[in-house]
Amino acid sequence: MTLNGNVLSNVNRSGVSSFYGGQILPSKHTAGKVREFQMNMEDAARLADCFNSFDDSDSWPGGFTHGNPYTAERVLQQKQKSEELKTLVAYDDDKIVGHCNVCPAEGDEEAAYVGLLGVRPDYQGKGFGKAMLIEATELAAHLGKRRIDLHTWPGNLKAMPLYKRVGYNWVPNTRVLMESYVPGILNCSLFKQFFEKYYWYDVLKRDIRQEPDDIRQDGIAVYEYHFEGESGDRLDVTVDRFARGMCGFRLVLNGETLEMRITPERHVGFIGVGRVPVHLRVRNGTSRPVDVSIDPEPQGGLRLDTSGPLRSTIQPDADFLLDAVYQ
Repeated sequence: MTLNGNVLSNVNRSGVSSFYGGQILPSKHTAGKVREFQMNMEDAARLADCFNSFDDSDSWPGGFTHGNPYTAERVLQQKQKSEELKTLVAYDDDKIVGHCNVCPAEGDEEAAYVGLLGVRPDYQGKGFGKAMLIEATELAAHLGKRRIDLHTWPGNLKAMPLYKRVGYNWVPNTRVLMESYVPGILNCSLFKQFFEKYYWYDVLKRDIRQEPDDIRQDGIAVYEYHFEGESGDRLDVTVDRFARGMCGFRLVLNGETLEMRITPERHVGFIGVGRVPVHLRVRNGTSRPVDVSIDPEPQGGLRLDTSGPLRSTIQPDADFLLDAVYQ
C-alpha cells in the first residue's frame, strides 16, 4: 500500500481569482500540423495509407499490418467500435502523415492514455510527432485530467528523448510505462498567471536521459518539472511518484515567490497499523497576505489526522506549517 501525498490544498493570493478553466494558449508547434480525424471515407482512406506506411522496420519492429493492409472500411470499423476520447492526426496538405489517439486510462478516471502513436517514415524528424503529443497533452488538460500516459519499448531510442521533452517520465521497473503530469500542472489554479505569461512547452526544461526517471528527494520517489521564464520567473513542481500527484511547488513570478511542500516520512504503511507522519509547509514570499485552506481527501481507507488549524492567513515573508499523520 502506498500513501497518497497529494493533499488537495487551496492557496489563494488576496484579490486574485483561483479558477482556471483549462484555457490553453494557441501553440505554434501544432498549428497547421494537427487536426481531429474525420469519420468519413475520405479521411479513413488517408489514415489507412498512413497505417500501411508503418510497416517500415525502423518505425514498427516486427511490422504493423502483418500482411493485412489497412483499407478505409477497416479503419472506419475500428474507429466506430473504439472508446477513444479523440483521434488526432498529423497532416500535410491533404495527406495524413501521423496518428495519435487519446483514450481513457484503464482503471483511472483522472488520467488519459495515448493509444497508438506513429508518423510516416518519410515525415519523421519534422515535428509531427511532437505536435501530436503536445496536442494530446493539452486535450487531457482540457478534459480535466491530472495525467496522460503512454507505453513504448526500451529500445525506442529515437522517440524516448521526444517523450521526455514533452513532459513524460519513464516509470522505473516498467517496460516501458511513461507518465506525464503536465495536464494537472496546467490545470492548477495557482499557476494560471504563469501559464498566461508563458507557453508551457517553450519554457519546460528537462534533463533528457535514456533511462528510467528514478529520482529521490529525502528518500521519497518523485518526478521533477522545471519551467523557466524570463527575469527570474520560474515554476518548479514536484510530483510524488507513488501518489501520482503534485506534492510540492515553488513559483517565482514578477519577483514574488510562493512555495508549498507536503512530505510523508515514508511511502509504505499499513491500514490500522501504526501512523505515518506527514509535514506540510507553505511559504509566502510575496508582498501580500496569502489565505490558505487545507482540505484533506481520505483515499483507500486512509484517514488523515491533523494538528493545528486548517485555515490561516500567511503574512508576507512568513510560513504556514501543519503536521499530520496518516493512519
